[in-house]
Amino acid sequence: MRGFFGAACCALIATAFVTSPAHAQAAGDNPKIASGTLKPYEKNNWPKVFAQYPEDVIQGRMMDLRKKVATAAAEDSRCDIVYLADIASLRSNPPNEIEVYAECENGFRVRIDKQGKVMKGVK
Repeated sequence: MRGFFGAACCALIATAFVTSPAHAQAAGDNPKIASGTLKPYEKNNWPKVFAQYPEDVIQGRMMDLRKKVATAAAEDSRCDIVYLADIASLRSNPPNEIEVYAECENGFRVRIDKQGKVMKGVK
């Protein structure tokens, strides 16, 4: 249950920053990634993340992983629109082991684990 509530919480927070997927603008070159999905983390909105990771890791490696997982999800035909690409806080081990996930409007999910393995259709 803990994982469900964590994901629900993040999804709820993230949707506040994302326009409706039906009216979403493309993030970069991929129209399947909703506008705002890859918005950089800001210290005032993500204080726990900034407390656990150095800022250069958050804006560098973590952002690169978020882009990678969002792109992997968007490129899969089972995903309609990627609306969330975030750190999986409960699966990560600060400051070096980062796991990220992307979620699509239709519920399809992609994760990149701490070893860099891309896993599609997982919870």
